[in-house]
Amino acid sequence: SNLRGTGGLFPGAARVFQDIGALGGISPTLRYNLGLAQYLAGDYTSAIQTLEEAESHGHSSDSLNLLAQAYDKNHQTQLSIDTLRKATVLFPADENNYLDLATICIDHNAYPLGIEVVQIGMKNKPGSERLLFQLGLLHALSGQFDLAREEFLKAGKMAPGKDLPVAALGLADIQQNGREDTIRELRNNLKQKGDSAILCYLLGSSLVRNGARPGSPEYAEAH
Repeated sequence: SNLRGTGGLFPGAARVFQDIGALGGISPTLRYNLGLAQYLAGDYTSAIQTLEEAESHGHSSDSLNLLAQAYDKNHQTQLSIDTLRKATVLFPADENNYLDLATICIDHNAYPLGIEVVQIGMKNKPGSERLLFQLGLLHALSGQFDLAREEFLKAGKMAPGKDLPVAALGLADIQQNGREDTIRELRNNLKQKGDSAILCYLLGSSLVRNGARPGSPEYAEAH
């Protein structure tokens, strides 16, 4: 990686931002950049301290969102949820806060709450294909495949050419019906669109869900 991992650029960047702040006072942008460098270096405790300090001087959507991510990485899930909720209230047009809150709901199998969060987001940000896709994902995980399929189709129309809604639509079909032709369709999409990580992931997941066993050609393809 050109980022050289946590032992490379990010700790150095954090030190540079700290030095600049010591010399000339620290602006909101500098606080955010310091928190981001600490977060990317894996120093979540310091990132939280920096970003909490930034928030005490005034709110920004980016700063609240990053603070929530740092809380989550630091295993402070409730604080992460509370911070993202606050961000959705203060900055209702920023879809990232709804998406990240819904992701936490998915991680904790709280699908109904995730659906509620995304639906609120869509009232404030109508026409967002990312929110619509997330809603489809939550409905698919809840076993509501017809709703999921509708949402994936709409998301695909909003963002033609993107892999994600097309692949997810296929995955919804597979989970509901176990259809081999849908697996073939995913393979074709992979060939047409190149090495798409999300398509590879969905194809692998679908093959394993459909009974690919260790040692089989299907299992090898899935991994």
